[in-house]
Amino acid sequence: MGDSIHLFELNEEMEQYLVKLEVPLPQPRSASRMPTPAELRLAAQSIPMARASISSSPGGTLDAIDLDTPHGVGASIYISRQDADDQPCRVYFKGAPELIVEVITALTHRTGPLVLIFGSGALPLVIFTEAQLSHSASRLTLN
Repeated sequence: MGDSIHLFELNEEMEQYLVKLEVPLPQPRSASRMPTPAELRLAAQSIPMARASISSSPGGTLDAIDLDTPHGVGASIYISRQDADDQPCRVYFKGAPELIVEVITALTHRTGPLVLIFGSGALPLVIFTEAQLSHSASRLTLN
């Protein structure tokens, strides 16, 4: 199902790492935090044309959300559970990057910008909030 893709908040340490790699950062800078299991489930269930199936490990320490589309595109979200459903959690993905980006984009209005790190070694991808995208687009000039 492809490489693992890990999710990180955009904190100062991550920002320094991204600057070294010359990855564009969102402007203006806004707070960032990891999503909660509840937020991840809601985001996955909000993706148009995708069916979300949720399962938990017997010990309750890992949740999985499998996303499937009628076109055969799929992705899995693996959530390392904390004590509560409303606490930030660690998460990683496998599957179609375009579907994963849709899920993360649906989260950013609550969490702020988030960063995807690819197991393949590809450059990290910063998922901006809508406000940051609008701000960045307004600064573009056409020649």
